[in-house]
Amino acid sequence: MSKSLTASGLAKAMAADMGMSKALATDIVTYLFAKIELAVKEERTVSMGLIGTLKTARRKARTGRNPKTGESVQIPEKVAVRFKPSSGLKRELNPVESEHDA
Repeated sequence: MSKSLTASGLAKAMAADMGMSKALATDIVTYLFAKIELAVKEERTVSMGLIGTLKTARRKARTGRNPKTGESVQIPEKVAVRFKPSSGLKRELNPVESEHDA
């Protein structure tokens, strides 16, 4: 089994799990991703329930340095997308041993 979950794989799993056609599942996945993309482009926060949150962050323009030449370089302002996992997902990924297990 592949470690990556693609949009196609998600649609296929949705179709199998929910008893719908793969075409309908593909349309739903495509629609959801398009709405998420639009919200991110509009710099809106996207809260995805049990998974986490997507946010945009503006990085101010700054002066950097070329490591090879030492020359100063102007780095323009950028918008980056940040993902913050939910606290529940963090706990699932990093379970803490209880004192009784020690």
